[in-house]
Amino acid sequence: MKPMFVFLCLLSLLLHAPVSLGQGTEDTDRTRLVVNDDPSIKLTMKGRAGNLELKSAQSTREGIAEVDYQNGRGFVTYDREDQILTWKPSIKYTWNRWTKHIRKKAPYMRTEVPRGSEIEFLMDINSVGYGTLDFRNLNLRRFKLDVKYGDVDVSFPTENQSIVRGEAKFHVMAGDLEIYELANLKAGKVKINGGVGELSVDIGEKLLRDTMLRLDMDIGALDLTIPRGTRVQIRGTARNLSGYGFEKNGKIWETTGHSPKSPLLEIKMRGPLGDFELNWAD
Repeated sequence: MKPMFVFLCLLSLLLHAPVSLGQGTEDTDRTRLVVNDDPSIKLTMKGRAGNLELKSAQSTREGIAEVDYQNGRGFVTYDREDQILTWKPSIKYTWNRWTKHIRKKAPYMRTEVPRGSEIEFLMDINSVGYGTLDFRNLNLRRFKLDVKYGDVDVSFPTENQSIVRGEAKFHVMAGDLEIYELANLKAGKVKINGGVGELSVDIGEKLLRDTMLRLDMDIGALDLTIPRGTRVQIRGTARNLSGYGFEKNGKIWETTGHSPKSPLLEIKMRGPLGDFELNWAD
């Protein structure tokens, strides 16, 4: 085979080969998240098992997604034109879904999203060993979290400047789900399914708008914290809530000492078949 022909074949392969945004060794991957004048970005995470840490970057234009694959595999890509991050982590199939096992074996991604970005967040992962999602200085227009097994902490420390489309959804089938300062999400409709395990929901300092909250807990413990003075209506529970400052009105439990200017927090409950604690935060 002539050298020139070989050279042209290699050149053609290089010119038409797909471009990988990942940088690093075969065990790690580093992807730059660059946004243009449109600050919107879509984060799609779907796979068998993974660990995720998410927060805002210092820059308003650029962030990163770093993956340590540990003993797992998968891929992470970023479509810069459409500003879509796709992450699909995986490990060999196992019956062991304990948090400690997933933390050690599954891919771990540390993500810093450009500060002030408007996010569509879609997460559907079977097992999560470590999940901490801090949306400080980030804005959400869509939110869906679906985890079958694992521990996940979600916080909204700053007020959302976007309008959440549809219903914000949180689901952990078995494990520990903790949500902090939910009111800052400013979603009109929120569905939280804690499944089997522990569910902790902290509304935050102040309810910012009328909110319909559907709480579904099967077996386990539910800890609900509401700012004092909030107007609350709860339906769907057979528990006696008079000890928490509610009075019964037909099938609805209503607060008696709320602020007249407070938005309405309407809660529809299912379960839990376990411990339930309601706390009033000053």
